[in-house]
Amino acid sequence: MKHQSLLIDAQKTEFDLDEATALIHMVIHRAEIAKPDIKDIGLIVGVLAMNDEIEVIVKFHDGIKQFTRKELIGEYVEEHFSEE
Repeated sequence: MKHQSLLIDAQKTEFDLDEATALIHMVIHRAEIAKPDIKDIGLIVGVLAMNDEIEVIVKFHDGIKQFTRKELIGEYVEEHFSEE
C-alpha cells in the first residue's frame, strides 16, 4: 500500500466545489496509521454545503462522518492499494 498526502495546497482553509467533488470515491485513512485495518479506512462518498462551507462525507466501516477541509488536511492520507 502506498500513501500520499490528501490535499496539496495547505494554505487553503476551505474546499471549493470542484476540489471537493474531485475527492469522491477516494479511499482515505488517518495519517498516523502505517498499516490501516479495514475499520480505519474510509471512502469519500459525497459533498455537503453546510453553514456556507463545503464539507466531504466519508463512509467508514462503523458509520459516516463529515469533514471540513481544515479537519481533513494533515489528519488523513489517500490510500493506494497495489499488488506488491
